[in-house]
Amino acid sequence: TEIYTLSLHDALPILLGYDGSGHANRALQCSAHLAEGLQAQLAVLCVADEEETGKHFIQEALDYLSSYKVNVSTHILPGQPDRELVSFAEQNGADVIAIGGFGHSRIREAILGSTTEHILRISTCPVLLVK
Repeated sequence: TEIYTLSLHDALPILLGYDGSGHANRALQCSAHLAEGLQAQLAVLCVADEEETGKHFIQEALDYLSSYKVNVSTHILPGQPDRELVSFAEQNGADVIAIGGFGHSRIREAILGSTTEHILRISTCPVLLVK
């Protein structure tokens, strides 16, 4: 199975936010099935302040996606996941953002807020929330 890389100038119908968590892994599985079934392009974005961490998670996603017939591009950006995902989706014409839901403990979410909740609030495109 070959994995194709897209130009940033191409439309990215499905944007997957991936951080290696269990919820993100379920979103990866769902996005892979969806992209393959629709013959849609899939962009995997890892927001990580350390490049090595980002590379690790991107490789993990690519290893999983190797068994699917999907066009994949990968991206690593520093910053806050909610803002970077939404900004990347807007700048690159994503039709949908796929994310895993609620990756932290309820106590941490109550104190700091949820990345998932922030994405749902600020996204200008539909969000596929996989639990």
